[in-house]
Amino acid sequence: MIYLNCLVLLFLVAVLGQSGLDKVLDYAGNKAYFQGQFANSPLKPLVGILFPLVLLLEVGTAVLSLLALATLCLQGNHDLGIYACALGSLTFIALIFGQRMAKDYGGAAGIVPYLAVTLLGLFALSQA
Repeated sequence: MIYLNCLVLLFLVAVLGQSGLDKVLDYAGNKAYFQGQFANSPLKPLVGILFPLVLLLEVGTAVLSLLALATLCLQGNHDLGIYACALGSLTFIALIFGQRMAKDYGGAAGIVPYLAVTLLGLFALSQA
């Protein structure tokens, strides 16, 4: 089971770490994309607040997952992994919510497998 736990944490580091890093490295471009994505949604006036929040959720989850991976491998402690998967689940739910509000139903559906893997990890880590 430890291999599954490690793989899920690596998955979160890869997926959300890359996404968050991309937002950091091209902040203006990604924010402009968000503004266009939500131009016709009720979230339009909140993009200035929500974009940095999403960035923090993604980077925070990736960093927490990396720390969780280290504590799991070095100490056998699953606690940070549970928190990382819980935060990752909330991050993916926030992304799905945003896509649905923007009426990008295909984009929202594309995030569901990421959420499923993260929830599997949360279940596996909580059983350890």
